[in-house]
Amino acid sequence: MQQFSKNNKNGDLFQSFFNNNKFLSSEMISLSPDNIKESILTAQNNSLTQINATKCEQELKKYYNIPDNISLILKKSDFPKEFNAAATNSDNTTELGQSLSYSLYNPITGEKLDTSKCSGIQIKMPLNARSRFNLNIEPYKYLIHNRSVDVFNFTDPFYTSRCFVYQQNGVDIPLNSRRHLLFPNTTVSCGTGCTYSGIDNETNMVCECKEQNKCSSGDFLQDFKKELLETIESSNILILECNVSTIII
Repeated sequence: MQQFSKNNKNGDLFQSFFNNNKFLSSEMISLSPDNIKESILTAQNNSLTQINATKCEQELKKYYNIPDNISLILKKSDFPKEFNAAATNSDNTTELGQSLSYSLYNPITGEKLDTSKCSGIQIKMPLNARSRFNLNIEPYKYLIHNRSVDVFNFTDPFYTSRCFVYQQNGVDIPLNSRRHLLFPNTTVSCGTGCTYSGIDNETNMVCECKEQNKCSSGDFLQDFKKELLETIESSNILILECNVSTIII
């Protein structure tokens, strides 16, 4: 177990403990701009989660009447998939990867603050550092950039709508071919209370967590699940709806 603890040049608290072999990390920092930058760099270098608590911090300061020039204290703990029971399911269809727990504190009183007063918080979790699924994100990068399609989201119109037109090399790829041939047979999600919103340029899964009861508990799970999409039966009504929707009046 390695420990890193210091006060930065502004005297702000920056303390972290991590074990690279087990991907276990605990960090307690004052949310000053310098510390936030250093925390992000530490997370990127060690495949750890990142928390964007800027909006939440502002809301809590207002609620608790904490001066604007005072930075709140963030305590964050990352846990590897080894600590998640579902990661070892015998059917190999579900895996929980990174998990995260966090709290925010008043630096003046030491009081743990009620984060249910926040409207939301953004969590970023590294994808492949702990997943045996070893997701190929190259199709994601191509389709999200060229067609705004998220290949890991099985509810995307790319997989659900016949009205969505997609071609490769000038050849139309119909709906069921997209579901059976292009879907990676794996979905990713952020656990209860959070919404998966995509993958960033650093290959982090981005989660928008807005439910107050979820923000209050501060526990998040990265969920990988094997999925096979069923064939959607043809429907003349659906085809007619697509044709009508293309008519310009």
